[in-house]
Amino acid sequence: MEPFHEHVFLERHLEPWCPPRGPVRHFMELVCAGLQGNPYITVEKKREHIRWFRDYFLNEDRYEVLRLSGAVEMGEGEGEEEDRAEEKGGAGA
Repeated sequence: MEPFHEHVFLERHLEPWCPPRGPVRHFMELVCAGLQGNPYITVEKKREHIRWFRDYFLNEDRYEVLRLSGAVEMGEGEGEEEDRAEEKGGAGA
């Protein structure tokens, strides 16, 4: 039998990949809340659901749409080259 805490403390599976705040984080917290309240599926099945959403949100095309829409924040250093290119283009015009 699986330990109780494995069924209810699922947020730790979000840490390596999920943004710390924003709509994706909020959605994933709701997913975890729903899974926590479901006693009819196994811990492994719950983890599988979380991995499916991870793969969905980290898909390169979808991630780019989320990043451009502001749903996820850029990582440190990301976007700096774009900023510099815009500055150079704006200064020369």
